[in-house]
Amino acid sequence: MEIFPIKKFQQEQDLGLDKIIYNRGVRATTTADLLEHMDALIFDLAPSKIFINIGSNDIGFNVPENVFLANYDTILQQIKEKLPDTVVYVMAYYPILIFGQ
Repeated sequence: MEIFPIKKFQQEQDLGLDKIIYNRGVRATTTADLLEHMDALIFDLAPSKIFINIGSNDIGFNVPENVFLANYDTILQQIKEKLPDTVVYVMAYYPILIFGQ
């Protein structure tokens, strides 16, 4: 959700929040990409909550289902191991239409 302007909302409006929200979404990121950058995108912040929405690009880029699911499992396991007190919210996938198939 790279383009969601949460930083702008926090700067310009009183959202009544006692914590900072970071948007670490990067366009066209796959589960494999996230695994390569877990420290910078997640662990360096040591967040108390993570709302994760990854996998749509894997589907759109035709990553084999077994690879995508294994990567997703690894992502969640690493978070559980390194940030055991962090609450993880797994967000739903959007339906996608792949043209030409």
